[in-house]
Amino acid sequence: MFYLTYQHDFGPKHHIGIRHTLAKSKADLDANIYYRYGDFNKGMLELNLVMLDWASNIIEGLVDDSRSKYYSDRYDVTHYYRTFPRLFTFKIVSSKSKRLHIELLGGLQTYSKKEVERHIDTLNFVDQEWAHYAGGLLEYTGNYFTTGLTYQRTFSKLKRAPAPNSNFDLKYGNWEILNSIGYYATTNIFHPLRLEQWVWYEYNIDRMQGEKVPGDLSPLGFKRIPFHYNEKRVKLKSRILLDPKNSGLKMGLEFHADYIYPQGEKASNGIRNYDFRNVYPIVRNRNDRLTYTVGYRFNQKVYLLVGFSYDLDKDKQSGIGLPRITGTPTWFDGGFGRFTISW
Repeated sequence: MFYLTYQHDFGPKHHIGIRHTLAKSKADLDANIYYRYGDFNKGMLELNLVMLDWASNIIEGLVDDSRSKYYSDRYDVTHYYRTFPRLFTFKIVSSKSKRLHIELLGGLQTYSKKEVERHIDTLNFVDQEWAHYAGGLLEYTGNYFTTGLTYQRTFSKLKRAPAPNSNFDLKYGNWEILNSIGYYATTNIFHPLRLEQWVWYEYNIDRMQGEKVPGDLSPLGFKRIPFHYNEKRVKLKSRILLDPKNSGLKMGLEFHADYIYPQGEKASNGIRNYDFRNVYPIVRNRNDRLTYTVGYRFNQKVYLLVGFSYDLDKDKQSGIGLPRITGTPTWFDGGFGRFTISW
């Protein structure tokens, strides 16, 4: 996917433009109208109105009236928007020439209503959705260090119900909330050696409700465990990086950690939310690894980097919170190669 953009400038600071996506799916096109005052480096305010999926009904209607739906798996399911979603966003950025830098952003996706038709049966349903997000950054840059605070929040909600005259019986609702605050500090006082430390604290909620949700798959058979999951989470990233400005050898050592604390009542064995975790054993209490990187910087804009990770927890921990090994312990946690050109 990429954007096509036209912008008209009213003097050096006022800009009005239109932006449009091009995507593989013709039914998934977004049109954006925006106003921007200033620019990202000197400080700006940007307001956006995005018409999401504006061509969807046209494309889906053409498919529905053609024979394509009988021959293409892509069009076994079509949909029709009764109420289109709209996305309103804003972004405020302070000047980057000051030591103190602030960024604020947010978005609201309005209520949408979509009827989904399955042509292979009569299990048609109606989806209603809402969403919003918000974020903030407060950063201070000194002569030899940079430090800052971040905040992120996302919210989404879905309600699914049978369409009129439908045999669909999987009525349910889902809502997810993510709240995250973070702190970071970096320094290049020992140049070309750079030190970085990042910490995030999260509180997440994920809930499903309805007549049939995954909890009905409980291995207990007679006992239904609803999908109501709350967690607190701490993420860490520590990095030591040898990174010359112009050219030379690049090397780094990183420590990544993700510690999860499920919430809820404690069972008799002392494990919180044990009934839920016994049905959904995907939850792990920890995931930590060391990542080694080595590469070469050809100049300020071009470098090559490769790396691999050593798994410190070795995937030994059971998702139900008990010290039980599941599967074969591993030490290799992935590798990568990266060739970067910037301009």
